[in-house]
Amino acid sequence: EFDVCEWGMRFTMDFLLASMFDERGGSLVPDNTSVYDNGNPLHDGPSACLSSRLLRRFKLATLEIFSKRLGNPLRRFRFWDAEMKSALAACGELMEIAGEIVQRYKERNTEEQIRQDTGIMAHILRTPYPSDKARNADVVTMLLAGHDTTGFSVAWILVELSRNPNILANLRAELDAVNPKMLPWTLEMLKNTPYQDSVIKETFRLWPASALGPTLRSPDRDIDIGGGKVLPKGCIIACVPKPALRMGIADPDSFIPERWSDPGNPDLEALEQMSHMPFGAGKRVCIGQNLANAEIRMVIFLHPTHSPHMKLHILYQTRSTKRTRII
Repeated sequence: EFDVCEWGMRFTMDFLLASMFDERGGSLVPDNTSVYDNGNPLHDGPSACLSSRLLRRFKLATLEIFSKRLGNPLRRFRFWDAEMKSALAACGELMEIAGEIVQRYKERNTEEQIRQDTGIMAHILRTPYPSDKARNADVVTMLLAGHDTTGFSVAWILVELSRNPNILANLRAELDAVNPKMLPWTLEMLKNTPYQDSVIKETFRLWPASALGPTLRSPDRDIDIGGGKVLPKGCIIACVPKPALRMGIADPDSFIPERWSDPGNPDLEALEQMSHMPFGAGKRVCIGQNLANAEIRMVIFLHPTHSPHMKLHILYQTRSTKRTRII
């Protein structure tokens, strides 16, 4: 039994640390306490892993900066406030952890290896930053931007597969047919999993990870959008993905992966337009799109969704989260 939101973020943080920074996150081992326990989130026990250290501090920092300060911009001046002190301490410790990650990578690799490496960390080290602080800030930014939205998408996939055992069975059948011997997955194998692609697209459509689109606009003139409606000059325009991804298609509130692959579906054109919304398009497309898709596929490949001897069940809690039980 586990909290799918927490599990998703632990998995994505471990994945990011391994793929981008050659670090072992270690948060998915059974002995680690919850990131969301009732104790002091900045207290790390003797066995605290790297992912847990990061996630606890991100929780404190983001709650203050992206939630409380948005409602009250003057909070930044409340230097005596205990919550503010904890958030500032978390921000400082995130920078220290980022510095540790950079230093360990430099110790593991020679200058020649760093010059030849095509990985993210090597690119960061080759870039002429004005200071170590600026370099560490980019490491923190990549870890922050890469773990939460993908983690929530991972959680929703597990929730929907728990709700829809027939879809889970179809997904297992496809994966077993493509890779019956459970060999390491290859790009050629991935090309032969269209149902899996549909499951991921339908999850993105039904449960977009972001409440608001990444870009806000303010028009410099009144814009007539028809029907007697006008967007006034100077207003703030934002895209809200959730309702937009449920408009113009049949049965929009249901989880139906087959809608993406049925050639007779009259909604295919509308779906094709929707498929760009989770990550954006053009020159401002999400830079982490391919990495996020790789993480989600890893969950489907490695999680017990691929085991015919296990079943997923949802346990609803009184707080705003869901837990999944594996049987």
